[in-house]
Formats: sequence, C-alpha cells, structure tokens
Amino acid sequence: MSSASEIVRLRRQRQDQPSGKAGRWIGAGCSLLLALLVALTGLGLAALYTALTAGLPAVEILPALLDPQQGLLLQPSRIYDRSGTQVIATLDNVPEWTEHVMEPPMRALTEELGLKTGQLFGIVRIAVTGKEVAPPLFGTMVVLGRDKVMQRLRAAEKQLASAA
Repeated sequence: MSSASEIVRLRRQRQDQPSGKAGRWIGAGCSLLLALLVALTGLGLAALYTALTAGLPAVEILPALLDPQQGLLLQPSRIYDRSGTQVIATLDNVPEWTEHVMEPPMRALTEELGLKTGQLFGIVRIAVTGKEVAPPLFGTMVVLGRDKVMQRLRAAEKQLASAA
C-alpha cells in the first residue's frame, strides 16, 4: 500500500497536469460552429429554392397547361396566334423606329392581352431573329430596320396561320 505522503504527492501531480478541459471546450466550439454552418446552409438553400420556384405555376394547374389541345406551355405559338396581328398593327403605328418609342406601346399591348412581357417579347424575338436568345429585342429591331422587321413578322404570321 502507498503511504499517505505518496498519495498526497500523486494527487498534487494530477492537479498540476493539464486537465484536458480546454480540448473539450475547443471540440464543443467546433461542433457548435459546424451545426450553425449546416443550419445556415439549409436556410440559404431553402431561400434559393423559393426564389427559383416563385414564378412557376401551381402543381394543381399543370395538367391544364400541359394539355396538348389547350395547354399554353406546349403551344407557345398560340400566344402569337392571339396577338400576331395586334403586334403588327402596334408596330405599324409607331411614328419613329427607335427603342424608346417602340417599347411603351408594346408593353401596353402585353397588358391588354393579359400576357407577361417575356411571353410576348419572346415570341416576337423568335419571329424577328429566328432565335430564342438574342440581344435586346428593341435594339435588334432598330438595327434590322422597320421594313425587315415587319416583313419577318408578317412571314411568321402567315406561317402560323398555315400551320393551324
């Protein structure tokens, strides 16, 4: 058996040694930071998802939008069918062929037709340039000139009328 003085000496040595509590605090701090990072990442991803899906139609109306006979998502030309002659008439009545003069009546037409500007302008962009992605629509129309743009819009209208 150990003597009392030996026990006291061993006890003092143990008290003088680092206890390891600092390591536990560091581990707890790192765990807390990691948990906070995971939570913030989850919140950020949820916010991103919400922002990306904000403009999408509700799931309940998707069958109606995807219906081959009546659905607008599968037949974007139907938007143009409704508004092709009005687009031509609107642009025919523009007094000056500049971006600033053409854009306001075209935006008013989208409101009158109950469309979003992207819907109508996208169809007009395809009719004018033949591409879904192009430089800004009205700037492109100015560069092409009134005659060429009107010729292309009328050709698109005829092509859609013959396809219907």
